[in-house]
Amino acid sequence: MNPLLIAGATTALSFAKDMFTGGLSSPQAAQAKAADAAKNAASEFSKTFEAQKTLQAQQAQAEEEARQARPMGVEAQTVALEAFNARQENITRRLEKTVSQGRLSPADAENVRNLQLAAQSTLDNAMADGKLSFGEFRQVSTSIDQASRQLTSYRVQQAQFASPAAAQSNYQSVSITA
Repeated sequence: MNPLLIAGATTALSFAKDMFTGGLSSPQAAQAKAADAAKNAASEFSKTFEAQKTLQAQQAQAEEEARQARPMGVEAQTVALEAFNARQENITRRLEKTVSQGRLSPADAENVRNLQLAAQSTLDNAMADGKLSFGEFRQVSTSIDQASRQLTSYRVQQAQFASPAAAQSNYQSVSITA
């Protein structure tokens, strides 16, 4: 049974008993008793509400953890592995093209290669048991994203340093009228 209902019923019974037995000496005493009862009921409601919120959050977290730990289906895993390989190849192709054009320093290229190796290591660890879970999929995807974003970041930085005017060429003045 709901603790709030129990607390409310107990308070109402106590209040009624005081009214019949003459325990309340004046209307002011009755108002004070009613105000205390309302505060107690509000406090109990707040505690119950917070407990329910906490329980719901814990339940949602447990469901998410279970979903993350659940292995992907065979077809989904195959598609995911093919996508990871394609993304790694695309990053490698972009990296080689950027390096061959002289738009990326050897140190920056090495940093991207290290991120790719870290992504591959994450994938290898995830596939150690032969199954890819949804949580592992997210980890691998995030590590590949990191390598791709770093390469893009280096390319943008190099383009800005090579031609600052070109980086600002898309600027258009905005006309504001009242």
